[in-house]
Amino acid sequence: MLLHGCREINPDFMAAGSGTTTLASTSTDALTGSTQAPGDTGTGTTTGVTSGPTGGMTMGLTTGLTTGLTTGLSTGLTTEDGTSSTGGEQCSQPGQAMCGDSCVSTDLNVFHCGGCDQTCLNTHVCVAGECVLNCPIGQLNCNGVCVNPNVDVDHCGGCDVMCEPGMFCVARSCEGACPQGLAICGAQCVDFATDPLHCGGCDKSCDPQQACVAGECVLDCPVDTTECEGGCFDLTQDVAHCGDCTTPCVGAELCDAGQCSDGCGLDKTLCGKTCIDTASNPKHCGGCDQPCSASQICVGGGCACAAGKQLCDSMCVELIKDPKNCGKCGIKCLPGDNCKMGMCQ
Repeated sequence: MLLHGCREINPDFMAAGSGTTTLASTSTDALTGSTQAPGDTGTGTTTGVTSGPTGGMTMGLTTGLTTGLTTGLSTGLTTEDGTSSTGGEQCSQPGQAMCGDSCVSTDLNVFHCGGCDQTCLNTHVCVAGECVLNCPIGQLNCNGVCVNPNVDVDHCGGCDVMCEPGMFCVARSCEGACPQGLAICGAQCVDFATDPLHCGGCDKSCDPQQACVAGECVLDCPVDTTECEGGCFDLTQDVAHCGDCTTPCVGAELCDAGQCSDGCGLDKTLCGKTCIDTASNPKHCGGCDQPCSASQICVGGGCACAAGKQLCDSMCVELIKDPKNCGKCGIKCLPGDNCKMGMCQ
């Protein structure tokens, strides 16, 4: 049986489980024609089949190996249709497998990517059973690392486009000095007034929910969230702030559509302790823990690119101006060239 999947957390995932069979020596009764084989679910004893040590040993090993291996290898396996070989519960959706007590898609679930309990790093998404690097919008995947082509001197404007020593990468172009109004932090030209990694000074980073405004880190709540007690919360599903900032749900109640209730509505799925619309939620698209890539949106329970963009290597790009996918996925412009209307020039 061939297994594949993500290796970032647990590369040795094919460890021996309950299906592993250990072969031990047969009992000395085999020398007299009577054998008790390891792993045999029956009596495992064969008497008087052939005379002598050779006959007894042969029959005993044959019975023990056949029964023991068959029993051992069949333990704990799951068939392709999601049913357990031991007669366990069956998953109703094609392509799903029973992992623990839940049916999951091992093609998309980041905690069971390629197989049960094969977890992707939090910088990756699961695509076709493989963990794939998920770079933020505006960054590039260069040799397995997310880089900012606007400021990275080793990837200025594109992967492996290096600036000369002593030069800076400014707005995807190599420059000999930082423009007026920008300061030098390491090998980069930065704006202390707006850069969340260097807000008001080098290496003064803001928190994830903050933005850098006039050199100060200030709370910047995403769309569809509300500021409560210095944090950003979705009042439609947060059990501690359900409907408004001051209303928590009690006990085992859930927050669904801004109301505390005993369960999720018919159009919602319980993911952890949150009622989720898996038809449109990009973090749980089509099922729990099935995030889309940073550049995709969730439409009808499937990850897709917005209008005018196409998926190339797990990233939604504009073929008319992307220098790494100019006119077609994988068509790269030469260093220094730009992609205009799908043509390198």
